[in-house]
Amino acid sequence: MRLTTGVSTLIPLCALSIMLHSSCGEDVVTPVPNDGTSSFWQVATTRLPCEGVHGTSADNVYITGQGGNFLHFDGKGWSIVPNCGGNFMSVWCSPDTSVYIVGWEGRICSLHSTGHQLISSGTTNILRDVWGSGAADIFVVGADGTIINYDGATWDTMTSHTDEFLEAVWGSSANNVYAVGNFRTVLRFNGTAWHEIPTTGIEMLYDVWCTSDSVAFIVGEGGLILRYDNDGLHEMQIDTDKKLTCVWGASEQDAFAGGENGVLLHYDGYVWSEMPRPTTEEIKDIWGSSGGDVWALSGLEIFHYNGAEWSNVLNYGTHYRLSDVYVFSETDVFTVGDNGAVIYYDGTAWTDLMSGYNYWFSAIWGTAPNNVYFGGRFGTILHYDGIGLSTVQVDSSYTVDALWGASEQDIFGCGFNGVILRYTGSVWNVMESNTSERLTCIWGTSSHNVYAAGSNETIMRFDGADWTEAYKGDGTKTFVDIWGTSPNNIYVIGWYGTMLHFDGSEWSPVSTNTDESLYSIWGTSSRSIFVSGGSGTMLHYDGTGWRHIPSSAGYLNIHDVHGISDDCAYAVGWNGLILRYGP
Repeated sequence: MRLTTGVSTLIPLCALSIMLHSSCGEDVVTPVPNDGTSSFWQVATTRLPCEGVHGTSADNVYITGQGGNFLHFDGKGWSIVPNCGGNFMSVWCSPDTSVYIVGWEGRICSLHSTGHQLISSGTTNILRDVWGSGAADIFVVGADGTIINYDGATWDTMTSHTDEFLEAVWGSSANNVYAVGNFRTVLRFNGTAWHEIPTTGIEMLYDVWCTSDSVAFIVGEGGLILRYDNDGLHEMQIDTDKKLTCVWGASEQDAFAGGENGVLLHYDGYVWSEMPRPTTEEIKDIWGSSGGDVWALSGLEIFHYNGAEWSNVLNYGTHYRLSDVYVFSETDVFTVGDNGAVIYYDGTAWTDLMSGYNYWFSAIWGTAPNNVYFGGRFGTILHYDGIGLSTVQVDSSYTVDALWGASEQDIFGCGFNGVILRYTGSVWNVMESNTSERLTCIWGTSSHNVYAAGSNETIMRFDGADWTEAYKGDGTKTFVDIWGTSPNNIYVIGWYGTMLHFDGSEWSPVSTNTDESLYSIWGTSSRSIFVSGGSGTMLHYDGTGWRHIPSSAGYLNIHDVHGISDDCAYAVGWNGLILRYGP
């Protein structure tokens, strides 16, 4: 397969796919929207802890979290949204489509149709929650009693009359807003000033929700649920002592609360009843567009309630930087990356196979889920037999950047300094490559027609007897991946949007209409080819031309793509990015 190298620094390696493809590219590359009528790319896993959820409808939901983690659901699938970066705790969506996220170090980031903007909040305190009655009336709360208000023109600090940490804010109108926090702090804003609502106790309060000026629900430590109404503030009866961290309702007779150990409660207007738990992890936040469309977060998992039951819609994949992916079936997917990551997906969960090494693995090739090879630094080659990993070899004199095989008994690898390896059923031998260039990718149509490409625009070919130079460019770019469908239909891609096509006689350039580096190419036929690259670039060839298609990766680099059909493919990249292509 192939190594993904960066323009100025090395980017981890990825392997080529075993599958073939064909057809010559055209010079016109145009964007095409996802109309949702066929397969499309969507986020397959969470990568970093999720903290807050909010939306405006069933097909417009946002989730934010740590490390710049920010996701959007459009009713069909999840995509990554570029943002200001940082650790964010809460999100609020304005009816005018503006979105605000708040978090550590006083960060407020606004997202609009034209992009995102970091807003000066006037504080470095942690900002814990955000809510607004409209686009010109937004409240943000946080540490040391911080309350900030946006009036449509400026962000100003309000007098809260407390220095306690405020965990949450919610309201029903501009004249009825609540904020809650440490030591049973409950504040209410009447449109003019904040006033503290007297209460007894020292419990932490974590969230508040209301739907009218007359009733509010507040949750906190030890299974505490407070109700504020015309009779004042009082405790509600509940059969749990678990910490409750979030509350939301569709109405005063249809409310939900979640918290410690995955506890989820429902209120029907009379009693709070415990719901079946979809997880044992703490529920971080909860929100819905209706009582039959509710979302809950457990940090690394996302759950959905359809009015009858909770289901897991996204679970944790990995935080590793991923460089290669190989798909055998919907329930047999492998990916590798930094820190010795060798990860397997069985259709339910992504599991680290524990390689025992702490350096890059960058190549995958196999014939079946119980016969898979992995290549990496220091000449390391691992084998997976369906039960566990075993070390085949380690040789610090070279790397194994890419793998490809003609059969189970005939496998090729390549790497630094022109190294090419060949496995013939018993041992791996170093071949005479006749080049000293770094070879980042390898692929062939048979054991007598194998190509390896890499630095300084070098392409080498093996005819069954010797490796000879098949192409040499001007040396300003590095080729990163190579793939094809037949001896007269082969593509090589690389830095700065480079793509060449081989028709059996000569290599000729193909316009991709992008300057982003291209890292991986794979397809199912001559009329369905994918190319992935930097900054979320994804190209598709449909037999008539190359087009940019939505990748759902946001700004993240996509380092490898591989699949088994036009309805089942995976792509991986930095920061644990895992995408799935399907209906």
